[in-house]
Amino acid sequence: LEAAAARQYYETLLARLSTATGQDKLQLPEARVIDRAPVPEAPSAPRPKLLGAFGGLLGLTVAIIVAVIMEMTRSSFRTRREIEAQTGHRVLATLPRMRRHDMRRIVSGLRGRSNTVFGERMRQLKTVLLMRRGRYDKQVIMVASSRPGEGKSTVAMALAEMAVLAGKEVVVVDGDLRCSSLVKNFGWTPEHDFADFVLERCALDEAILTDAELGINVLPTANHSVAAADELSADWLAPMMDELKAVYDVVIIDSPPLLEVADGLVLARVADSIVYVVRWDKTPRQAVAEGLEALAAMRLGVAGIVLNQADPRYTENSYGEAYGAYAK
Repeated sequence: LEAAAARQYYETLLARLSTATGQDKLQLPEARVIDRAPVPEAPSAPRPKLLGAFGGLLGLTVAIIVAVIMEMTRSSFRTRREIEAQTGHRVLATLPRMRRHDMRRIVSGLRGRSNTVFGERMRQLKTVLLMRRGRYDKQVIMVASSRPGEGKSTVAMALAEMAVLAGKEVVVVDGDLRCSSLVKNFGWTPEHDFADFVLERCALDEAILTDAELGINVLPTANHSVAAADELSADWLAPMMDELKAVYDVVIIDSPPLLEVADGLVLARVADSIVYVVRWDKTPRQAVAEGLEALAAMRLGVAGIVLNQADPRYTENSYGEAYGAYAK
């Protein structure tokens, strides 16, 4: 009986298993493949073009913000308007950046190519300064700056050359008795110099040499002398200037930097006109303000300012640039 019962139970289970297997085969799948998806050739995300455009826009925005901040915090001058607004003095000329650094070649080049932008600007400066006191009046013009390296000596010699080309008898006084470089830059070999005259080692005419190529007379400083600088005084310089004006139409003083030594302020007292040289994007605004204040404290006026070594890409257009392009 037990064997029959076990056999019957086994057959029942086998029947149930067969039924369940048949039902499983009848169930439909929840999903089926209709078509195989193609393999993508490029990523769908992130989008490179969109990200590139966004990155470029973000970079441009940051660059503009940085440029605005730098412009607002810049401590130097770049335009005529900036100088005139801050100093209250007129800009007489904006001189372009010169590729050559040979001072003699720059000045002598005015003879052959005075119709360049630099030549026209120097002619403009010469005309304004010489006409201030009348066409035939003799005068003393001092070229000053706040610090060394601002192009003051180049401006002084170029101004002298333009006056010579206009038919004037000109003498340049190298007033930097402590650290002059004119003699070296122009290759002069003076027997006597300004320091010798100050220390009464020679007469005034013995200390003056003539540059035959440029046609400029020069009272040079070859031997740097603190003792001679200490002897400078307006009372002593005034008779010397009168003696020079008796012979020459224009006396141009190449002054030492006003913020470096006091000699420049002494020389300024015997000048009829003072031209202040500011180097484009280099001379600190504070240095310009201090130099002008030092002159004002001595009740010495400034004829105007020369913005030197200017990059034409950042300065305002003017007649000189247009004429220079036309003349070429």
